[in-house]
Amino acid sequence: MSPTSNPFVDEFCSLFDDLDTVHDYVKAYGGYVKKKLEKACKDEDSIDECIDTHDPQAPMYRDNTDESRAWFWQVCTEYAYWQTGAPIWRPTIVSRKLNTRWYQRQCPLMFGEHGVPKFPTWRDINKEYDGWYISLDRVYWLDGEYDPWRCLAVQSEDAPKRHGWNEDARFDILPEAVHHWDFFATDSVSAEIKDTQNRVLEAIRDWIKEADANHEEDRTPFNYQHISQ
Repeated sequence: MSPTSNPFVDEFCSLFDDLDTVHDYVKAYGGYVKKKLEKACKDEDSIDECIDTHDPQAPMYRDNTDESRAWFWQVCTEYAYWQTGAPIWRPTIVSRKLNTRWYQRQCPLMFGEHGVPKFPTWRDINKEYDGWYISLDRVYWLDGEYDPWRCLAVQSEDAPKRHGWNEDARFDILPEAVHHWDFFATDSVSAEIKDTQNRVLEAIRDWIKEADANHEEDRTPFNYQHISQ
């Protein structure tokens, strides 16, 4: 998925065009999931073998060359950044069976039952860095509107509003964007991304100028003296 190629819109949202009933919506959604599973599991003997999360000998737990293990180690031990279904008071297209318990159960299978804590130490992280209440200067907080990590960031819809906070920070939300779309720097990206990138660049320039000015004011001339032999 990228700013110039969005299969979620092209392949998923278009499924529901011209549909009218809940039955039709569910049928279209089920067909989409089935095709995705068949494609993802085409090299496996069965769907069960492909998506089973209970087998401790499964490659997903035993492949030490998989680069994603480093991220899962952080999530299992500290962050608890699991992409779960929405809470019951919000609509969700992700099954609520994908909850924190479902994910956390897999951590001992991946790293050994004595290699990870029973629960991630996210409370310690929030205590150290103040969670949503963190206040920093010269920081540009930037999230995609649909970034799955936004709900954990200071621009979450559930985070406290930051009006009137005494901090030199900037904030932006890229409309209809997901994770790190602000990193794309091609001519084909949207005007919103280009405008946001320009605002980030201007903010960094301002902060550098301010830092340089403060450095000049604080600089103490160094007096060179001849050292007698």
